[in-house]
Amino acid sequence: DRQDGRDQALGAALVIALQDLLSSIAGWFVIVSSRKAKVGDRVEVDGHRGDIIDIQLMRTTLVEINQWLGVDQPTGRIVAIPNSFIFKSKLVNYSHMHRYLWSNLDILITFESNIDLAQEVLRNILEEETRPILEEATAAARKLELKYGVADTVYEPKMYLTVEESGINFKLLYIAHYKHVSSTRSRISDRIARAFEQTGGIEFAYPTMRHI
Repeated sequence: DRQDGRDQALGAALVIALQDLLSSIAGWFVIVSSRKAKVGDRVEVDGHRGDIIDIQLMRTTLVEINQWLGVDQPTGRIVAIPNSFIFKSKLVNYSHMHRYLWSNLDILITFESNIDLAQEVLRNILEEETRPILEEATAAARKLELKYGVADTVYEPKMYLTVEESGINFKLLYIAHYKHVSSTRSRISDRIARAFEQTGGIEFAYPTMRHI
């Protein structure tokens, strides 16, 4: 009886192993044939974001991006994901057909700042920084629409204003190539900081308490 129990446990383990093996092989076939992901793509699976460097029969290998760094740079870790993920997890592809992403930046200024002047400065910087890629992003959106029949958004910088406890907040929306989101944010932030420094009447805000 004890031997029969061990044989049954071994058989069950073998069945599970074969299921995982066959599932990964089937996943490889789906990944390769559908072309929803290929070497060079930036993807996210189960919280792991990275650039695909290899798609083998059993697993897909990524160079990990972002994570604790908070910017789109490699962490130095290599992540191997069984190809069966294609049946179990949501695949997010940052570069399939459309390589341009929306990102945002919050700029908080004091209530005493010149709001009209701040709007003008911010709008000019956004337009200048995103102008070079707007045509490419729009062309990519047209290809996406032709293939899937879904109209994408209008690719132009957007700015929304809200009143916060500590000041006036400008939420800036801009388009960037998926590999340059962090560098574009840094460049825009640098230009805004320098422009506010050189322009009188605009000051950054921060949480404060006022005693009247």
